[in-house]
Amino acid sequence: PWGVQAPHRLGCRRLGRGGLEEALAACNGAIAIAASAPCVHGSVAVALLQQQRPTEAEQAARVALQTDGGIAKTKYVLGMALFGQRKFTLEAAQSLRQSEDEFPNARLAAAAVFERLGEVKEARLELNTYLDTPGAIRQPEGKAWLWRLK
Repeated sequence: PWGVQAPHRLGCRRLGRGGLEEALAACNGAIAIAASAPCVHGSVAVALLQQQRPTEAEQAARVALQTDGGIAKTKYVLGMALFGQRKFTLEAAQSLRQSEDEFPNARLAAAAVFERLGEVKEARLELNTYLDTPGAIRQPEGKAWLWRLK
């Protein structure tokens, strides 16, 4: 809907500049106009996660995924929100895995979840894949962690 675009764009711009409270307010205004817009709920989830509010981010991500389950960013936010709450579950790992192509660092979080679940083989797989990713910025950490898991 056209009416939702202006407040959502404003929220995204503010989110990009670090104005998290303002971004949240603008996105909530967009939700008031069109409650079923998954992109808006996804943006709210991102803002909440950046504010270190993982429980609320999880709720917003779940709403966004109910209306459009194919958004990698929202799956990443859900996985990171669960991780941030220390909910090291298969759901967290799967959400992170489903976002890895777009968010390579999701592989590190997925590896941590798998390690906590006792799935060392899966954790190693995630770390190896991360280390093979061009431009992976946390290579030294990943290599040390992989060495520790062997």
